Amino acid sequence: MLITYLMFSGLTFSVVLQAFLKDHLASKQDTAAWVFIIAASAIWPLTLPCIIRSKLRAAKLQPTLPSAQPFQIKQAHATQAQEG
Repeated sequence: MLITYLMFSGLTFSVVLQAFLKDHLASKQDTAAWVFIIAASAIWPLTLPCIIRSKLRAAKLQPTLPSAQPFQIKQAHATQAQEG
């Protein structure tokens, strides 16, 4: 049981740490930020489901084919040029 707890705690720590390191506005020397990361990892049964839920929600909001948008814009401009 302890191994499972530590495994998920490490997983949560890596996810939170990765997000923290990507944030260019967050101070990496701020002690409170590091305490928060450790606390979030320690209480992973609460924080990990919230992290997963927010990532799934963000994935649903993103367009499924982001590369298709420039093609659609070019196609719309070509259609307008032919009409005008």
